[in-house]
Amino acid sequence: MSKKGDNIYLRSDGRWEGRFPIGKRKNGGKKFFSVYGETREEAKAKKVEIKKAYEKEFIKKHRFVGDLPNRKNATTKVYTFSEWCIYFLEADKERRERKKWTHQRYKMLIENYLVPEFGDLPITLITPERVNEFIKMLIESYEKEKAKEIFLLFNALMWKAKRAKFIRYNPYYYAWRPNKEEFFANFTIANLLEESPESDGFQLKAALCINQETKLQMSKLLSLEWKDIDFENRLIELNTSYQNVASEVVEHAGIRKLPIPKMTYQVLQELKKSAKNELVFRRDRILWTEPRISDTYVELGYKKVLPMWPFLNNKKGNVPESY
Repeated sequence: MSKKGDNIYLRSDGRWEGRFPIGKRKNGGKKFFSVYGETREEAKAKKVEIKKAYEKEFIKKHRFVGDLPNRKNATTKVYTFSEWCIYFLEADKERRERKKWTHQRYKMLIENYLVPEFGDLPITLITPERVNEFIKMLIESYEKEKAKEIFLLFNALMWKAKRAKFIRYNPYYYAWRPNKEEFFANFTIANLLEESPESDGFQLKAALCINQETKLQMSKLLSLEWKDIDFENRLIELNTSYQNVASEVVEHAGIRKLPIPKMTYQVLQELKKSAKNELVFRRDRILWTEPRISDTYVELGYKKVLPMWPFLNNKKGNVPESY
């Protein structure tokens, strides 16, 4: 396992420096954020304060990857990946007294493959993009079965953290989602219109189309009302609480106006024809769930884009078969 400690050191200039990891450099090395203090205590206090602020800002910028209405917020306690692995292995050891070889196998995979990659990174800052890079590296570097075993163990670690409410979503789950270019290589309006606007399939595909084209957070998208849609000027009016929209917006006295792209305009027009209330999309907790969204991506043809997808949809709650 990685070394324990608070990562605070005395510099040659007499100041104390506290560091925490915030990502990965292009050359593969860890990227750190540093804070300074005249005393060790001052540096430690600053590190805690700035780390919380950084994580809060980070979560804001990455909410779109899984921000569904039925999500619970993460607790204030934050584990680094190494700390969470220690917790996981201790719990696993208690459950596996009769299968010690399995526990040892997990420990070896964590120490040799997972900790070197994620190590001191807080589990709240592990993004789907980072996980996707890791999965691609495993697939390219190791035989299929070994790569599968490693990243499904990672999935089990993240799944357990989500279940304990230490993270809002499992980043492994969203690592398999296509990017905008891949999405529109498979999605067509003609295919969408084969279904009724009131059907589950139409609602899901329409929401994913708008989400991919505008990058509007899913929770904001599902709370849109028809009064927010200006068809004449092709704008979506968003109040100031709607943050991190990727498309260019125009400020208007507390209102943010999001331009409606071509496909989004067509989809909204079709939804409007069958509208029965003020909401653009049907309010349905059973419909807007991770499995339904992932199944829709697969239906649209992403088995070609994601050749390892079957490993995600195993029958034991997205954890390794031996877990």
